[in-house]
Amino acid sequence: MKKRLISLFLCISMLLAILPAPALAEDETPTYTVAFESNGGSDVESVTVLEGGKIAAPQAPVKEHYTFGGWFKE
Repeated sequence: MKKRLISLFLCISMLLAILPAPALAEDETPTYTVAFESNGGSDVESVTVLEGGKIAAPQAPVKEHYTFGGWFKE
């Protein structure tokens, strides 16, 4: 179970690392899209956030015979 959660975190981290930086006008605050990989579980919608902002935890994914252990940033 712990390995699956680590895999989920690594997938999220890789997605965040490869997202291209948006082109900005000088007075615009950058926004980022956070995408979630549920490793075969139910879909989790992407979230857009302003630079420096925070997002609320999305709904937990569901997968038969698995228990979701929570969201982690590290």
